[in-house]
Amino acid sequence: MKTEKTCPFRKYVFLAFLLLILAVLPSCSENSADVLGSASYRGDGTEDPLAVEARKLSKGKLISRITGAGVVQGREEVWITSETQGTIREVLVAPGSVVNPGDPLIRVDDTLAYWEMKRAEQQFKTADFEYRGKKSSFESGAVSEIEYNRSYSTWFSSRSAFEAAAEAYENCTLRSPVAGHVSRMDTTLRPGGYLRSGAAVMKIVNTDEFLMTISLGQGEVGLITPESPADIVVELADRSLRGQGIVMDISAGSDEETGSFPVRIAWKNEWDGLVKPGMTARAEVETVRGEEGIIIPYDCLLEREGKKWVYLALEEEGALRARPREVVPGTRMGNRIRVDEGLEAGDILITSGLTSLYPGAPVKLTFTGQ
Repeated sequence: MKTEKTCPFRKYVFLAFLLLILAVLPSCSENSADVLGSASYRGDGTEDPLAVEARKLSKGKLISRITGAGVVQGREEVWITSETQGTIREVLVAPGSVVNPGDPLIRVDDTLAYWEMKRAEQQFKTADFEYRGKKSSFESGAVSEIEYNRSYSTWFSSRSAFEAAAEAYENCTLRSPVAGHVSRMDTTLRPGGYLRSGAAVMKIVNTDEFLMTISLGQGEVGLITPESPADIVVELADRSLRGQGIVMDISAGSDEETGSFPVRIAWKNEWDGLVKPGMTARAEVETVRGEEGIIIPYDCLLEREGKKWVYLALEEEGALRARPREVVPGTRMGNRIRVDEGLEAGDILITSGLTSLYPGAPVKLTFTGQ
């Protein structure tokens, strides 16, 4: 029986041809695919539009707001310190009490102070009567200058003693110098107790306006000025309260311990007692300085062959299509980056679906905020 043998040469030719085909196919595929997109391009003009998000570009600042946190304070906060001592007769307020300027807070026994004031008052009246007589006689030449000066000295001393006695009597009643609420108080003070001179007995806080201090770094503090507007946010258990404030002042130098720059912010209290001194608030200060430019999300940048690109939506023959645009990026801050060259205000930047895009891809846009 005769056996047919296969020619080895034909086998080698077939294998070489197969390897050549496999080598050419990736090259053809690579040449037909877009270098700026992962999706293949059919090129028959029948593609369905890709749904993408986009935004219309405009000029802005890379840092438009600066955020800081601080402790809420009253615009006026005054510690009441006793300038007298004695047995407490009355305690007229409690923590949380509302007071007005001049309202009595605590009274101590003023019996001795009262009679000391009356004695000094009588001595002053006598000295005043004698002084007026001596002055009239001196002006008419009836008494010498020495006698006149002696009477004036007595009058001046008695007046000073009377004023001091009247002040001591007045100090037997501690009064509020400002309007506000009693925020802190020594609750051990009770009628019959003893009040020491120089004791800090309570703190009065005016809550018509609030203050807070935030600390900014050297890169941030130069972007704001006094009277820069600020949004104030106070978080409660069930809601967030928002108010409008302004920068009141900016420290001329940094804090020696932290190296940061203290900035005080003031705002009107419109929260009807919901916010109290000692709570924590957040301030979002609007920047008024800084270079403007076209700002885009950093993740919209594509990199190919060492160059940066973005996709814009351009209208072509009545349809919107994605077109790449080479750009020159500038300063970056987080996910925001300023583009120094390549984009203009009014351009429509595609911000989503970037991995599915290719040059000329039809797109359907949904516009999003900045």
